[in-house]
Amino acid sequence: MTRQELFDLVWSQPVTRVAESLGVSDVAVKNHCRKHHIPTPSRGYWAKLKSGKKVSKPRLRTSLEPADALVNIQPRPVKTRSPAVTAIESQALSYREQIAADFRLVERLPRTLHPFVDALRTLLEETEKDQCGFRDLGDSYWKKTCLSDSSKARAFRLLQSMAALASKLGHELYLEKSNCFWKVGEEIFEFTLYETRDQKPHTPTKEELEYEARRLRWSGNSDRKSYRTWDYYPSGRLIFHISDNQSDWRLDLSKNERRWRDTKATTLEERALDIFVWLQAAAVEAKEKRLLIEEEERRQEKEAERQARIRQRKKNAKSLRNHINELGDVLSTIHRLEQMVEFIDRQDDSGHWATGPVSGCGQKSPPTKTF
Repeated sequence: MTRQELFDLVWSQPVTRVAESLGVSDVAVKNHCRKHHIPTPSRGYWAKLKSGKKVSKPRLRTSLEPADALVNIQPRPVKTRSPAVTAIESQALSYREQIAADFRLVERLPRTLHPFVDALRTLLEETEKDQCGFRDLGDSYWKKTCLSDSSKARAFRLLQSMAALASKLGHELYLEKSNCFWKVGEEIFEFTLYETRDQKPHTPTKEELEYEARRLRWSGNSDRKSYRTWDYYPSGRLIFHISDNQSDWRLDLSKNERRWRDTKATTLEERALDIFVWLQAAAVEAKEKRLLIEEEERRQEKEAERQARIRQRKKNAKSLRNHINELGDVLSTIHRLEQMVEFIDRQDDSGHWATGPVSGCGQKSPPTKTF
């Protein structure tokens, strides 16, 4: 569409509705408007217009860009779901009510823990705390179980309750090295439970201020402080993240993942059943993706074998051509030798050269000499 068309759209209805009709997000629409110098209604514009207040609409400026300049807005791809997944999602409410009767949130950890919870608890206890007070099984690039001492008890109570219900449903939770896995049927999901961090401005210590003063005397560079800007500390808010890790760029398949977190309105314990409801449909979708990926891998293997056979046939043909060329060179040599023998046999007994041309030699016979 052109700049003028997009300008008319954003001033005829709210940006959220424009984004919905175009199949993109409202942020994408605003970014395109900002990029192409298209003014958008300010906050409260539509409320004032609805209440009958006087509002002003600017004109589209064409000094920087013509009005008929194209704006390339690509709609985001629509994720299609199979009928089996859609049918399961339609029964989510009844499934939630069914499993709600078997879910019990433990108030204190029992003496005999679930094997997964016991293994994770032991591994976390063996991990040293970092400077922020977290026991982190991951690193800065890969998020894994990360909890503070104040949230460990709550997190393990939640995991114990979820593991008990998972066992009743035939699911399996297990720990492999420091990775947590949730197996539903034949499908395996990787999950993690971690605590977020809050930050506050760092108050420099006396030693840090003295070092900063010495550094300024040495270098005179005051653009950057030698001590950190922020202090990070545990927030007490938990996040549960789970993913099927089934992705394949060849088939344009992305992994199915979901996060649940503590909010001001609800806690993670209150949304624990939502995880089981999501898993029911996600397991079917993961199986469909796994079968597609396995079929693609088999097709790739067959294609690789076919290409290998083609390369081998080309290699054999090239070897055969080289062998034929070598035999041709041998035959050519034999033919030249036969011509030389024939040439020698045509000399007379007196040692004079024969007067006739030798066939295939390409040159005349030397003249007869008299001695």
